Amino acid sequence: MAKVTVGSYIEHYHILEELGKGGMGVVYKALNVNLEKYVAIKTITLGLSSEKIITNRFRTEARALAKLQNPNIVSIFDFRVDDNQWFIVMEYVDGKTLSQKIRENDSIPWQECLGIFKQILSAIGHAHRAGIIHRDIKPNNIMLTRDGMVKITDFGLAKDQKNLSHTQTSSTGGTLYYMSPEQVKGLHFTDNRSDIYSLGLTLYEMLAGKIPFRKDDSDFAIREAIIKHQFPPPTHFNPSIPVGLNSIVMRSIEKRPEDRFQSIDEMLESMEQFEHAATTDQTKLGSVTENQTFSQINPAEFDISYVTDSVEKEEHPFETAESPVKSKRFRYSFVGVLAIIAAIAVYFIITWLIPAPMAELMVISTPRGARLMVNGENAGQTPVYNFLARSGPINISLEKDSYLPLDTVITLVSDTLNYFACDLVPAGMIDIEISPSNARVWINEHATTIKGNANLKLASGSYDIRVACEGYQTLTDKVFLQHGDSIARIYSLAILTPAGKMSASSAYGVPEEGSEKRTDYPAALRLSNPMVFHSGALSVRSKPEGADIMLDGYRVPGFLSPCILDELAPGAHLLELHKDGYSPYSDSIMITPEETTLVITDLSRMMGDIKVLVKPWGSIYIDQQLVKENTNTAYSGRFGTGQYDLKVVHSTFGVWQKAVEINKNQVTSVVIDFNQFIYVPVTAFDVDGNPVWADIIVDNRQTGDVTPKEVGLRIGLRTVAARKEGYVLVNGEKTVMVSEDLFQPLKFVLRKVESSQAYQP
Repeated sequence: MAKVTVGSYIEHYHILEELGKGGMGVVYKALNVNLEKYVAIKTITLGLSSEKIITNRFRTEARALAKLQNPNIVSIFDFRVDDNQWFIVMEYVDGKTLSQKIRENDSIPWQECLGIFKQILSAIGHAHRAGIIHRDIKPNNIMLTRDGMVKITDFGLAKDQKNLSHTQTSSTGGTLYYMSPEQVKGLHFTDNRSDIYSLGLTLYEMLAGKIPFRKDDSDFAIREAIIKHQFPPPTHFNPSIPVGLNSIVMRSIEKRPEDRFQSIDEMLESMEQFEHAATTDQTKLGSVTENQTFSQINPAEFDISYVTDSVEKEEHPFETAESPVKSKRFRYSFVGVLAIIAAIAVYFIITWLIPAPMAELMVISTPRGARLMVNGENAGQTPVYNFLARSGPINISLEKDSYLPLDTVITLVSDTLNYFACDLVPAGMIDIEISPSNARVWINEHATTIKGNANLKLASGSYDIRVACEGYQTLTDKVFLQHGDSIARIYSLAILTPAGKMSASSAYGVPEEGSEKRTDYPAALRLSNPMVFHSGALSVRSKPEGADIMLDGYRVPGFLSPCILDELAPGAHLLELHKDGYSPYSDSIMITPEETTLVITDLSRMMGDIKVLVKPWGSIYIDQQLVKENTNTAYSGRFGTGQYDLKVVHSTFGVWQKAVEINKNQVTSVVIDFNQFIYVPVTAFDVDGNPVWADIIVDNRQTGDVTPKEVGLRIGLRTVAARKEGYVLVNGEKTVMVSEDLFQPLKFVLRKVESSQAYQP
């Protein structure tokens, strides 16, 4: 077939003009000369016709359209491949794309949006009922005829749920702006709710005139926004959008599929309910009730002159002839006070009689699922889309486990959607118990009122705690609180007493006076003359326990945290704590005579990263914990340093398992490709050391190979054996983990038997 150009013929189709051009090919307007009917012909660029992905997409579109018969979906007339030229003959739509209409009008009035969008829902709903998911819904793929009829096009990325095998290569296709979070993540099992997300963003653009991205956003920034960020409602760009329609959009573009509309029918029902309510409200706009009229009165505009006149005509009982000016001034002042009181009274009467109009509130929090209270009333869990409250100032409080509560006041405005969004602050709990109960506690140098004990919720971070009481030793502590932590601290202050003999102890608390002295400290740490200097003590606690202790560069033998070190020389010392897998702790401490210095610290776990990619896919377990199920995208996780058991399970190819080491501030990358084979030599000998030609068995299946042979073993846990008629296997079958570092040949020993026996591995 000759190259397709304007003016040429494809069989009985005369190519008239070019309608559009894309990365795959060109769409032409053509005339069927036999029927004298205009059609659209979609072609693949000749240079791309050898690309399997392109031709698969082309074939997918033709087959999807052939299954769909709906007035709002373009019809297909023919699908041909002639001399490597692929083309689809389909219905010609005389009109423009929805994208063009939005650009021409900035946005589409919501009343007109309803008519257009209900047709779109009709088309996509028909496709879903036929088992077809479009997966590339966007305004550019929606045509509008001159009389306003919708025609859905471009089913090239459609997925037939009844026949998934030929569409798996394009499982993450689509236009990035309109892709659902699960498409962006590359999840294989997307369903109709992914189309609902794209429909929601399309409606967003129709109403707002734009989508919630910046023009200069990179692909990475767009993907991050789709997966993690909460989009502002379309009313942020166009305040005239009704709140009910705004709520439909926001529910459609929820991040989690289970939070969206679960079907096109459910979405259509919500739109029809909104349309009915909006139509009902419009019919009421022509009449104004007496209460509505009264509510427009402004108390400040009341005429109170009649009150002033009536007061001026009265005579004050204490007025005398000798003070006419003073009496008149008094009358004027009195009248003014009465006028102000009257105005205030009228204002409050009107305010009391006529309640403030209702306003609609949308509250979104990150993370979601926070309990919302409005003026003390339970309003549900975030996101809350259409909570009704009186306009004016209201109190909002949000609470969620392991996050700081939020309490604030906002002002609601009637006849518009009031939008409130916030990021909750991650927090942890610290349970503090003090003795004596009248001791004072400072947290980051801010005094805190604690009577005996208290359970405090604090933002994640580092805190310096100081506990003091007159007549008692002062304790200091440093706490690092992570998100979700629940830490207990007991601060028991010791009474200041003359120095005595103190013992080493592995228990928490203050050493008892008169206890047996410890004698195994290095000489550098002991007092040079105990008779001259008073000693001090050091109590060390760490989480986790079991840290080695060093003082002034010397390891204290035989002592691990928690412990108490006594008879230390007063003054500054360098304390270090060391534990495998944790960052060393180092701090300068001051030993005070006759006091015990308390050091409590949470050791910081040294962290590293692991990145695991499974081909073609599989479930990933780390230390027997499932971290990602049935994935074909790379899993990344952050763990404490050390050795971990990594296991990958594939339903067909079996199990791969290996110990991996995670190192500090490094990324351990592991690729498990179940399509990879490792060639391993397999040999067999009799008990006398003579070679034996035996069948090679892998995972209880005959391979067709005979020893000696270098056999290709699929990556993973494999069971290998050798079998020969008249022999039994002496050293048993071998279970090996096949990986790139498997170089050891597999050797089997067989013993000949007198008579033929069943194979016994």
